[in-house]
Amino acid sequence: MTDSVTCIDSSPGLIFFVCSLLGALVRNSLHCIFCREVLQGRGSWEHILLNAFGGKAKTKTLSCAMCNNKLGGTIDRELAEQFTLVRNLFEMVSGDGRDAPSLYKVQAGNRKINLLGNGRVTLAGRPFTVEELGGGQFRVAINVQSLDELEAVIPHIVAKTGIAEDRLREQLAGAQFTDTQDRPGIISHKYSLGGEGAMRAVAKACLLLWGRTLGNEEAQKPEYDEVRSFIRNGSADFLSARTFLDSRPLARADEVEKAYGPLFNFVGVTSDARGKVVGHFTVYNLLGFQVVLAEGGAAPCKTVSLANNPLDPKIWSDKADKVGSLLDADWLAVPSFETDEYRRRSVAMMESYYRIIGARAVGRIVDRVCARYGFAGDDPIPPEMLNLIQEEIAVRVAHNIAGLPLTIPVSPEEIAGSVRKAKKGEPTS
Repeated sequence: MTDSVTCIDSSPGLIFFVCSLLGALVRNSLHCIFCREVLQGRGSWEHILLNAFGGKAKTKTLSCAMCNNKLGGTIDRELAEQFTLVRNLFEMVSGDGRDAPSLYKVQAGNRKINLLGNGRVTLAGRPFTVEELGGGQFRVAINVQSLDELEAVIPHIVAKTGIAEDRLREQLAGAQFTDTQDRPGIISHKYSLGGEGAMRAVAKACLLLWGRTLGNEEAQKPEYDEVRSFIRNGSADFLSARTFLDSRPLARADEVEKAYGPLFNFVGVTSDARGKVVGHFTVYNLLGFQVVLAEGGAAPCKTVSLANNPLDPKIWSDKADKVGSLLDADWLAVPSFETDEYRRRSVAMMESYYRIIGARAVGRIVDRVCARYGFAGDDPIPPEMLNLIQEEIAVRVAHNIAGLPLTIPVSPEEIAGSVRKAKKGEPTS
């Protein structure tokens, strides 16, 4: 009996120790800040600034895979798609290096074109048409961007007409081709910014940045319950009371622009002495979004920030506030959307477009002309060819700047040479 009593006597101490240890493990475990489920090592890599905007900063300690997938495929996509045209026009690659989104069958003047994510513009429609004339005769019209593309369609023309490939190549070598350079007509594109889905994505990015810096436990506090619910489920009341469009340029935007380019993205969150937490998200230096994450009681007097250069996503920092006092509490307290100010910032963006894309267009013209004469990359150009190439480049650039079409005959020798190279398995120009 004595032994039994001793055993019972010592058990409560052991049980108490084990229960205390388990309690500590539960209290210190990470939870998804959106659904509150325990992560238990199941955290999912989550971009803070969207991958579509060139974002590279990620965290694995704040959200579960289910919330990541659900929110990424809905509200994040909605926000990203509001800026698809901007991403396409500026050829902005994503954070993981993928090309900008392509736009297909866009009406440009009286033509439909494809705006590819790599900067190429093609006519919408088939690259060739075949009209049967009878008696084994065909009329073939070919519309391709290069001699390489001409080579790519030859097997398809053979399949459509039944003409022997060698015979078709002989006829192509003697056919008339022209190289036409033309700028598309005016493109009309309507888009809307903001709305509940986009603002939920903004709130999500701000809360992720806040939690990544201040910790999972801070982001789990009840002070963030309302914004958490808004992110997950939406709320018309939250949308009208605690989210704002802001057309004002970011404070000291010139310093941010110097560090991260004219189209910078910026995400910043700050709290005042009472623990009121406000997030601000500027997209492409075009428009600001603002959301109140907590009305009070959160971590006081903290500021976190992140910025990147979407034209070169390798340039980014999660200490963007170091370039200046970007999130002044008084400035944040009076968000404002003025149509005239938004229009001014839109004009500034288009000025950047003509400057940046104009330089790229010249580069493409240079590459195209050099390839036309059989040179590529750093190939040395013989002196006797240099003047001819420079003259054609100058003519093409002048027509491009003036918006005038230019048609240059492609000689039978160029077509024949390309066909011969293709038959030998050599790269064409």
